Amino acid sequence: MKFSGVVIRGDGCGTALGFPTANVDATVHLEPGIYAARVHHLGEKLEGVLCWGVLDASGKMKCEVHILDYVGNLYGRELSIEIVGGRLSEIREIDDSDELRRKIESDIVMARKALKN
Repeated sequence: MKFSGVVIRGDGCGTALGFPTANVDATVHLEPGIYAARVHHLGEKLEGVLCWGVLDASGKMKCEVHILDYVGNLYGRELSIEIVGGRLSEIREIDDSDELRRKIESDIVMARKALKN
């Protein structure tokens, strides 16, 4: 599955946890969850972990992608995203920030494996 969207400002939670995300304004037809993704931007093919299905403050489902090993500002840029394989994990509500970091780290490990295939 492929889709595109423009990067918009989010709530900054990913950055606060040490995993900045690009919040993509896009229509996505996926089951909520965590996915491995290839992100295409200005001719570059980047790897990422996509989270689809967490509700924002207005109750709208968010599409956000943590681009692995990427540093830069993508606000206002269009990204093309390709989902690789199936859902890696379900979304769980985790209130403890250390536990959430461990979950994200685990999702990154699984995404890197999926992206190698």
